[in-house]
Amino acid sequence: MKFLREIFREIRRIEKDRVHGAVELGLRATALVRRLTEEGGFPSALDLDTDLMITTRELIEAQPAMATMVNLEIDTTLAAWKASGLSRKRRAVISACRKFEQKLRRNSQLASRRAAGLIGTGCTVLTHSFSNTVLDALLLARRRRKRFRVICTESRPKREGRKLACALEAAGIPARVIGDAAAVRSLPEADLVLVGADAVSVDGLVNKFGTASLVVCARHLGKAAYAVCGTEKFVPDWRDMPPPPRDFDRTPLNLFTAIITEVGLLDLDAVSRCLRGGREQSGPREDSP
Repeated sequence: MKFLREIFREIRRIEKDRVHGAVELGLRATALVRRLTEEGGFPSALDLDTDLMITTRELIEAQPAMATMVNLEIDTTLAAWKASGLSRKRRAVISACRKFEQKLRRNSQLASRRAAGLIGTGCTVLTHSFSNTVLDALLLARRRRKRFRVICTESRPKREGRKLACALEAAGIPARVIGDAAAVRSLPEADLVLVGADAVSVDGLVNKFGTASLVVCARHLGKAAYAVCGTEKFVPDWRDMPPPPRDFDRTPLNLFTAIITEVGLLDLDAVSRCLRGGREQSGPREDSP
């Protein structure tokens, strides 16, 4: 019981975290499921199945906007279901956790590399909220000796935009923090909008509240608007997930210039193919960086 209380205390910490991005929280959630599987004293295989189901469901409820939690549940519970016997189930789930962690890291790195290719010298990037993948893309563009500047929305109530700006300034990238209400007014001086994502489905892209209005206005002004994320954030049917919290909104996919993923820059049709299960068949567009 003490061990399970520790697991649930960590879930509550993940639930209260409104500053870190979906990749970082996904890695923490994966590590937690792996620890449960490795250290849990399960009397039987059924007990492992039960505790795994409860834990992954609690993680989904803790961060209901993050598709990463749903896909972590699918991968680990499917691995457990395919194995028979306690020891085999334990090994299968631990292996699934390792693979999921590797996928999170790899997809984020590849997507950020593609996004970095869109940032040119003299460019002004407008971004909203905090995304590890967006940050990595901007840092990589700077390491490639590109000189550009970034406009960061403050992103209330947790002000995670300030965290992003501080990380950029520390890397020598000029960054300016603006109030959320000033985002649309700042669009004319931006060359492109670059945001992260917590989930992508046929119903739209879920991200911090204010993303939808920013992307709508960018399209109206003829500005390129990109979202960058790994396909582990894709969920074919939004009914697989709880409703997103009030501080998130949903942007129709056709408003984005492209969704930047580890497999390339995807237009609406390519995203739809991925969501239908054609992730392996979907390749990068011809103009992918």
